[in-house]
Amino acid sequence: MKPKRNSTPASGIVLISLVLLPLAYVGSYFAVLALPATVRVPSLLTAHSRDIYVKYLAINGDWKCYPDYHGLPEWLFAPVHDYDRTHLRPTLWSGSYPRNLELSFDWMLGENPTTTKPK
Repeated sequence: MKPKRNSTPASGIVLISLVLLPLAYVGSYFAVLALPATVRVPSLLTAHSRDIYVKYLAINGDWKCYPDYHGLPEWLFAPVHDYDRTHLRPTLWSGSYPRNLELSFDWMLGENPTTTKPK
């Protein structure tokens, strides 16, 4: 009697691998972003850089937030971060502050009757 061969074809395993690898990549991106700020990746796994990285920047009422990869190279998660920034959570990564009407003199122009003089 012949021994029974494995019934799972190799193409099924390859298909499952092709589905699970991108899910693991995207999951690791969100897992790294969820780490506390004090956690750093061991220095053996990262390239040493003397660059200064900004996490938050505000100019002229517009603000932009940058991800902290906890020591991992930025290029590693750049594709998934671009998708996250443009489609998944755009309000988390950039925006603008509401106008401060107390410092604005638009009420003097009288163009909008709903605006009132600030107190």
